Amino acid sequence: MTTKRIIVYAGQKNTHISFINRNRNDVFTTDSLEIERIANAFWQNQKLRNPLFLHNNSWFHDGFASYEGRRILILTQDILNRKTTLAPIQLDYLIIGNRLKPRIEQIVECVHPRKIIVDKNISKWYTENIKQYCRKQKIGFYAVGEQGAYILNIKD
Repeated sequence: MTTKRIIVYAGQKNTHISFINRNRNDVFTTDSLEIERIANAFWQNQKLRNPLFLHNNSWFHDGFASYEGRRILILTQDILNRKTTLAPIQLDYLIIGNRLKPRIEQIVECVHPRKIIVDKNISKWYTENIKQYCRKQKIGFYAVGEQGAYILNIKD
């Protein structure tokens, strides 16, 4: 039985991500009321504790997470706009949400993800633009708006 998961929910207007470890449920959200409405029945069914809304801690800081050996960046603000790095930060997952209108070329100058997950609230045009970029660059891609919630089961 898988007891550790990362779930990117299909919120209508906001970005919501659960980091589940057994019955602990750490949640990143841009709207706590929406995620409780969307996921409460699932959490109860899975016998998860009440969600602990994420703030900066030992494994999560300003959208960067190191969770169960996975390096993740949750972009809900355009913090990488006009930024440069000597070498891109290597990530396992880049999650883009909160209605951003990103220039994917600028983002990947700063971070290099193995997979990009686009939240449901990203417009179809931007989603398609990112999908085409990923295809050309051989980067994994997942669109929550097209495929439903993204669930990553992590084996112990």
